[in-house]
Formats: sequence, structure tokens, C-alpha cells
Amino acid sequence: MVYTRYADDLLISGRQGFSADEAQNVVGEVLAYFHAPFAVKPEKTRYGSRSGSNWNLGVVLNKDKEITIGWR
Repeated sequence: MVYTRYADDLLISGRQGFSADEAQNVVGEVLAYFHAPFAVKPEKTRYGSRSGSNWNLGVVLNKDKEITIGWR
């Protein structure tokens, strides 16, 4: 798994499939270990796939595999 961070947002991704629940558990454990002043918010957590939405952390990966801010 690879994580990408922007401010307090995390994007977990990987070339191989992985369990979203496992990834969320690992993030929670790391935050607890370091006594982080924040936690995973289930209401803000979403899951995707290669065939799903490509809108992440305020940017879009378009059909040409270029990163843009989107059209909206």
C-alpha cells in the first residue's frame, strides 16, 4: 500500500488489491501509536477502485492520465 497525504486527507492506493478494512485499521493504529490529535472519520471515508471515481484529494486523473483540477 502507498499513502498520499494532503493536509489531513489520506489516499491509500496500491498496484495490488488490498483490504480497505485492513488499510483503515493500519491508519487507525498508526494515529493511536503517535497520539495524533485526530482520527479516521467514517462519515468522510470512501472506497474506490480502478473502475470507479478518479476524483481524489481535490484533483482528477483524466482519460489521458494527466492530473487536473477538473472542470467543476
